[in-house]
Amino acid sequence: MINLSLVASLLTSFTALSYAGSTSLSDICTSDYIESILPADGEILGVQMVPGSTSASVVANASLSSGGMGGMSSSSSDDTTYTYCNVTVEYTHPGKDDSVILIFGFPDVSDFKDRFYVAGGGGFSLSTDYTSGLEYGAVSGATSAGYDAFDYSLDDIVLKVLDQEILWHV
Repeated sequence: MINLSLVASLLTSFTALSYAGSTSLSDICTSDYIESILPADGEILGVQMVPGSTSASVVANASLSSGGMGGMSSSSSDDTTYTYCNVTVEYTHPGKDDSVILIFGFPDVSDFKDRFYVAGGGGFSLSTDYTSGLEYGAVSGATSAGYDAFDYSLDDIVLKVLDQEILWHV
Protein backbone atom coordinates (compact mmCIF):
# COMPACT_ATOMS: atom_id res chain seq x y z
CA MET A 1 0.00 0.00 0.00
CA ILE A 2 1.17 3.54 -0.57
CA ASN A 3 2.45 5.02 2.69
CA LEU A 4 0.16 8.03 3.21
CA SER A 5 2.58 9.88 5.50
CA LEU A 6 5.20 9.74 2.77
CA VAL A 7 2.71 10.93 0.16
CA ALA A 8 1.58 13.77 2.45
CA SER A 9 5.17 14.93 2.88
CA LEU A 10 5.79 15.01 -0.88
CA LEU A 11 2.46 16.70 -1.65
CA THR A 12 2.85 19.36 1.02
CA SER A 13 6.22 20.44 -0.36
CA PHE A 14 5.04 20.26 -3.97
CA THR A 15 1.90 22.27 -3.20
CA ALA A 16 3.84 24.99 -1.39
CA LEU A 17 6.16 25.41 -4.37
CA SER A 18 3.39 25.35 -6.96
CA TYR A 19 1.55 28.13 -5.14
CA ALA A 20 4.72 30.20 -5.08
CA GLY A 21 4.26 30.41 -8.84
CA SER A 22 7.88 31.12 -9.65
CA THR A 23 9.08 27.52 -9.55
CA SER A 24 9.30 25.47 -12.73
CA LEU A 25 9.04 21.70 -12.89
CA SER A 26 12.68 21.39 -13.88
CA ASP A 27 13.65 23.27 -10.69
CA ILE A 28 12.00 20.72 -8.42
CA CYS A 29 12.15 17.56 -10.51
CA THR A 30 15.59 16.47 -9.33
CA SER A 31 16.68 13.58 -7.14
CA ASP A 32 18.42 15.98 -4.77
CA TYR A 33 15.27 18.06 -4.27
CA ILE A 34 13.01 15.02 -3.80
CA GLU A 35 15.42 13.54 -1.24
CA SER A 36 15.43 16.87 0.62
CA ILE A 37 11.64 16.78 1.13
CA LEU A 38 11.35 13.12 2.08
CA PRO A 39 10.75 12.39 5.75
CA ALA A 40 13.88 11.70 7.78
CA ASP A 41 14.48 8.14 8.95
CA GLY A 42 12.48 7.57 12.10
CA GLU A 43 9.97 10.33 11.31
CA ILE A 44 7.48 7.71 10.09
CA LEU A 45 7.43 4.79 12.53
CA GLY A 46 8.73 1.60 10.94
CA VAL A 47 9.86 3.23 7.67
CA GLN A 48 13.45 3.68 6.58
CA MET A 49 14.25 5.35 3.27
CA VAL A 50 16.75 3.49 1.06
CA PRO A 51 19.67 5.85 0.42
CA GLY A 52 20.46 6.52 -3.24
CA SER A 53 17.23 4.95 -4.50
CA THR A 54 15.46 8.22 -5.33
CA SER A 55 15.19 9.26 -8.95
CA ALA A 56 13.38 12.15 -10.61
CA SER A 57 13.17 13.17 -14.25
CA VAL A 58 11.02 15.45 -16.36
CA VAL A 59 8.95 13.68 -19.01
CA ALA A 60 7.83 16.08 -21.74
CA ASN A 61 4.96 15.80 -24.19
CA ALA A 62 3.74 12.38 -23.05
CA SER A 63 0.37 11.31 -24.38
CA LEU A 64 -2.13 9.28 -22.44
CA SER A 65 -3.53 6.37 -24.37
CA SER A 66 -6.53 4.28 -23.51
CA GLY A 67 -5.47 0.92 -22.23
CA GLY A 68 -5.73 -1.19 -19.13
CA MET A 69 -3.64 -1.12 -16.05
CA GLY A 70 0.07 -0.48 -16.28
CA GLY A 71 1.73 2.67 -17.51
CA MET A 72 0.02 5.52 -19.27
CA SER A 73 -3.71 4.94 -19.49
CA SER A 74 -6.75 7.12 -19.55
CA SER A 75 -10.35 7.26 -20.59
CA SER A 76 -9.49 10.32 -22.64
CA SER A 77 -9.29 9.86 -26.40
CA ASP A 78 -7.93 13.28 -27.34
CA ASP A 79 -4.39 14.15 -28.40
CA THR A 80 -3.50 16.06 -25.23
CA THR A 81 0.09 15.73 -24.10
CA TYR A 82 1.44 16.17 -20.59
CA THR A 83 4.71 17.24 -19.07
CA TYR A 84 5.31 15.71 -15.67
CA CYS A 85 7.93 14.72 -13.14
CA ASN A 86 8.49 10.97 -12.86
CA VAL A 87 9.60 10.27 -9.25
CA THR A 88 10.68 6.93 -7.80
CA VAL A 89 11.51 6.39 -4.13
CA GLU A 90 12.19 3.25 -2.14
CA TYR A 91 11.81 2.44 1.52
CA THR A 92 12.05 -0.59 3.77
CA HIS A 93 10.64 -1.75 7.09
CA PRO A 94 13.67 -2.35 9.31
CA GLY A 95 14.04 -6.01 10.25
CA LYS A 96 11.61 -7.21 7.57
CA ASP A 97 14.13 -7.60 4.70
CA ASP A 98 11.67 -5.99 2.29
CA SER A 99 11.66 -3.25 -0.29
CA VAL A 100 8.73 -1.00 -1.18
CA ILE A 101 8.98 1.08 -4.35
CA LEU A 102 6.74 4.10 -4.91
CA ILE A 103 6.40 5.74 -8.32
CA PHE A 104 4.71 9.13 -8.72
CA GLY A 105 3.71 11.31 -11.64
CA PHE A 106 3.77 14.99 -10.57
CA PRO A 107 2.02 17.26 -13.11
CA ASP A 108 3.67 20.40 -14.38
CA VAL A 109 3.53 23.09 -11.69
CA SER A 110 1.24 25.23 -13.88
CA ASP A 111 -1.23 22.32 -14.25
CA PHE A 112 -1.25 21.18 -10.61
CA LYS A 113 -4.70 21.46 -8.95
CA ASP A 114 -3.66 20.43 -5.41
CA ARG A 115 -5.01 16.89 -5.77
CA PHE A 116 -3.82 13.28 -5.37
CA TYR A 117 -5.38 10.52 -7.47
CA VAL A 118 -4.87 6.75 -7.37
CA ALA A 119 -6.56 4.44 -9.85
CA GLY A 120 -7.97 1.21 -8.48
CA GLY A 121 -6.81 -2.23 -9.49
CA GLY A 122 -8.87 -5.31 -10.00
CA GLY A 123 -9.34 -8.18 -7.56
CA PHE A 124 -6.03 -8.80 -5.85
CA SER A 125 -4.13 -6.60 -8.30
CA LEU A 126 -3.01 -3.04 -7.64
CA SER A 127 -2.99 -0.41 -10.34
CA THR A 128 0.48 0.25 -11.71
CA ASP A 129 -0.67 3.43 -13.46
CA TYR A 130 1.19 6.32 -11.86
CA THR A 131 0.10 8.88 -14.47
CA SER A 132 -3.68 8.52 -14.30
CA GLY A 133 -4.12 11.78 -12.38
CA LEU A 134 -2.35 14.00 -14.90
CA GLU A 135 -5.51 14.74 -16.86
CA TYR A 136 -7.06 16.02 -13.60
CA GLY A 137 -4.05 18.11 -12.61
CA ALA A 138 -3.36 15.62 -9.82
CA VAL A 139 -0.31 13.79 -8.57
CA SER A 140 -0.78 10.03 -8.96
CA GLY A 141 1.13 7.14 -7.55
CA ALA A 142 1.66 3.40 -7.69
CA THR A 143 3.46 1.01 -5.39
CA SER A 144 5.21 -2.34 -5.47
CA ALA A 145 3.53 -2.88 -2.07
CA GLY A 146 6.60 -4.78 -0.90
CA TYR A 147 5.81 -7.84 -3.01
CA ASP A 148 6.52 -6.55 -6.55
CA ALA A 149 2.92 -5.62 -7.36
CA PHE A 150 4.18 -4.28 -10.69
CA ASP A 151 4.64 -7.88 -11.87
CA TYR A 152 2.49 -10.02 -9.55
CA SER A 153 -0.92 -9.90 -7.89
CA LEU A 154 -1.23 -10.40 -4.13
CA ASP A 155 -2.72 -13.88 -4.45
CA ASP A 156 0.29 -14.98 -6.53
CA ILE A 157 2.52 -14.12 -3.57
CA VAL A 158 0.38 -15.02 -0.54
CA LEU A 159 -0.53 -18.43 -1.89
CA LYS A 160 3.06 -19.25 -2.80
CA VAL A 161 4.35 -21.74 -0.28
CA LEU A 162 7.98 -21.25 0.75
CA ASP A 163 9.47 -23.79 3.16
CA GLN A 164 5.93 -25.05 3.84
CA GLU A 165 4.76 -21.64 5.12
CA ILE A 166 2.16 -19.33 3.65
CA LEU A 167 3.43 -15.74 3.56
CA TRP A 168 0.79 -14.30 5.91
CA HIS A 169 2.82 -11.15 6.64
CA VAL A 170 2.52 -9.94 3.05
